[in-house]
Amino acid sequence: MVHYEGNQAWIALPGWKVVQDIEDGIIVLADTDSLFTYSGQKIPSSFPDRGEEILLLIDRAQRQWDRDGYFLVAEADSLYLRQVPPEPKVKLWGRLMLVLRQPRVLEDTIGKDPWILEE
Repeated sequence: MVHYEGNQAWIALPGWKVVQDIEDGIIVLADTDSLFTYSGQKIPSSFPDRGEEILLLIDRAQRQWDRDGYFLVAEADSLYLRQVPPEPKVKLWGRLMLVLRQPRVLEDTIGKDPWILEE
């Protein structure tokens, strides 16, 4: 992530099809604990004592309800990710398109021996 003047930052994302199809995308920085708090969805953390940082990619152009999607909605002055029921009574701010986190390192000793990385 590269910070820019003001409250902006630039984030490089892979060129996956889901990313390329987004019309009006924003990134929300979160962690696995806050995702559970605001959506009810549990994603395992790589760290036993704290939440793992994740990026939530939201497409603000997709505000049409779809039963298979999670949407960013405003409830009681907070934003939540919800699977909204048909004909929602809340305003849809955008659809969750991608949850991205850092790659997991399977073994802590892998990065310590350079010859392992070259194989």
